[in-house]
Amino acid sequence: TVPVLCYHQLRDWRSSDSAYNKATLICPPRYFRAHLDALAEGGWTTINPDQYLAHLETGKALPRKPVILSFDDGSAGHAREALPQLAKREMTGVFFVMTVVLGKSGWMSTRDIKRLANAGMTIGSHTWDHHAVSHLSGRDWKVQLDQSRATLHRASGQPVEHFAYPYGIV
Repeated sequence: TVPVLCYHQLRDWRSSDSAYNKATLICPPRYFRAHLDALAEGGWTTINPDQYLAHLETGKALPRKPVILSFDDGSAGHAREALPQLAKREMTGVFFVMTVVLGKSGWMSTRDIKRLANAGMTIGSHTWDHHAVSHLSGRDWKVQLDQSRATLHRASGQPVEHFAYPYGIV
């Protein structure tokens, strides 16, 4: 098994943040940097989803202590904080982006997506607007999955083959 650490927002807490969001969705940058340092000091090696899939399908060897770093939703802190910190430590991550937010205040832009891809990060889809996939029907599939992947492919220049279910459930 490979542990997956999932981050949603990398920013300082605000007084308006709920206790749930502080405990579950928001990671202050100083804690994020400490997490990365602890992983490095502990001998963990970040891998991408393709490496893990190759291991599962063909038995391709993984590093001794593999870990996947996942970034969900596409908040601005992913490009502003995660990218430089990962690059500094020669780590990688997978960024699952919902495309409805691209270019909006507090969220990543298509230029950020390209920067992530150019830095060797994996770009994956997280739907168009974070709907539960189990409730999709008809044209929803095209909008939520196909169009989201196409938008991310255009922005990143890389195939978008990975998908994270919103809410972490099927």
